Amino acid sequence: LTHGGPTRETSASHMPSPPSPDASGSAFLDWASSAGVATSAAFLVEPTATEGFGAVAGERVSVGDILVTVPRASALAVFSLEEEMRQTTTSLAQSHALAYAACRVAAAPRGREPWVALWPATPEGTWGVEGDSWRAFDGDAFRELRRLHEEGEAAARAAHEKLPPDISWERFKLGVSIVTSRAADLVVSGERQPVLLPVIDLCNHRRGGEHNCAIVFEDDHFVLRCERPIQAGEPLTISYGSKENAELLYGRAFDLRGRDVELCAHALQQFIRYGFALRSNPSDAALLRLPLAPAADPTFGVQRAALTPRGMLDEEDCFWLPLGWSCDGPRWAPLLLMMLRLAAASSTAELIAAMTAAAGGGGDEEGEEAEADVDIDEVPALGWSLLAEACDADLAGSAPQGADGDDTVPYWPHGAASVASAARRDLVLAYAEVAWRRRDAA
Repeated sequence: LTHGGPTRETSASHMPSPPSPDASGSAFLDWASSAGVATSAAFLVEPTATEGFGAVAGERVSVGDILVTVPRASALAVFSLEEEMRQTTTSLAQSHALAYAACRVAAAPRGREPWVALWPATPEGTWGVEGDSWRAFDGDAFRELRRLHEEGEAAARAAHEKLPPDISWERFKLGVSIVTSRAADLVVSGERQPVLLPVIDLCNHRRGGEHNCAIVFEDDHFVLRCERPIQAGEPLTISYGSKENAELLYGRAFDLRGRDVELCAHALQQFIRYGFALRSNPSDAALLRLPLAPAADPTFGVQRAALTPRGMLDEEDCFWLPLGWSCDGPRWAPLLLMMLRLAAASSTAELIAAMTAAAGGGGDEEGEEAEADVDIDEVPALGWSLLAEACDADLAGSAPQGADGDDTVPYWPHGAASVASAARRDLVLAYAEVAWRRRDAA
C-alpha cells in the first residue's frame, strides 16, 4: 500500500514495479478499522498500471456518496498534539509543527504502528537529494524546483533550531518530507492546516476539475465524498490543490536512497519512485531572469539602482519575472509589466513614470493593497526586446537533456522531469511569442 504516483500525463515506461500487498498492508487496514476509519464497499486499494497502489472504485459510485470517514481522533494534525508537544511547537509554522509530531509518532507510535510502518523510511522529493546529486538539476528547467527546495530547507532548518536536542536534523528532515508528501491541506474548524489522514491518503492526484472526490471536515470526521459519477474500476482521485509542476515534483518526486549515486538511468532506476507532473497545468509557473537594459549614462544607472524598490533586483541587477497562465494564454500580471517598464527605462523621467504607474490604484476602503495600474500597451519596444532576449536565453538553457537528442531526462526514468521541463518550455515559449511579435511590430 503506497501513496502517490505519476499521473496519466507522465511517461511510465521505466516505472519500477509496484510493491505487492503484504502483511503490513493487511495490518494497516485492520488498524484503521479499529481506529474508527470506515470505508464503503466501493473503496478498494489495488495496484495500478502507472501509479503504484491507489484507491479504486469497486463498484459504481454516485455523486454525494461517502467513501471513507476518518474520525478526528485518528488523524494526525496540530490540533491533535498533546499539551507538552503543543507548547514546543507554538512558534512554528503548522507544517513544521506537524513534521515534529510525525517525528515523535514515528519514534513512539503508541498504537499507530501499522500506519507508521507505511510511511517513507527515507526522505522523499528533493529532501532525498544530497551533495553531488544536485548537479543533475543544473539549468533553467529546474530553477523553480531548486528555489522551492532552498526556501523550504532554510525555513525547516530555522524551525529545527527551536526543537529539543534529541530531534536530529535528519529525523526532522524525514518528518518534513512525510508532511510534504502525504498531508492534506484542509480547513478544520475554520482554520486551514495540514493533516495526515490514514486511508484517504491512498487516493492519487488529478488537477483541479479532473478529480472525482473531495475531502471535507464535518461532524468531527474527515469525509471522502464523491463529486461526480465514478464507474467501477476507475481510480478514486483528489486534488492536492492548485500547484505548479515544481511543487508537485518538490515533495513527491523521487527517493534517492544512495549517497554515491551515478547519475544515469541504470543506476537511479531502483531509487526513483512515484514522480508526476502535468504537461497541461493551468497552475504552472516559472521565473524568468531579466537583465536591465544597459545604462548609457552612468549617473542614470546609479539613480535607477537607487529608485528601484528594494529586493526586486538580485546581486547581478536582474529582475526575476513571475510567469504563469491565465484562462486565455500567458498571464500579464501588473508586477511583471512594471518590471518590464523599469528594466527598459532609459531616463529618470521614464523610471519615475513606471514607478508612478506601479503605485496606482489606491486600494479599497478595507485597506487592501493597491494593484499596479500598468497596461500591456505601455511597455516600450525596448521592454519587449529585453523580454524576447530573456526568453530566448531561457529556452536555450532548458533544452531537453536526454541522450542522442531525445526528450528523456536520464536521471528521472519514468519521465516526470521530461513532462515538467516540457511544460515549463511551453510557458516560456508562450511569453516569447508575444514578445517577439510586439518587438517586431515596434
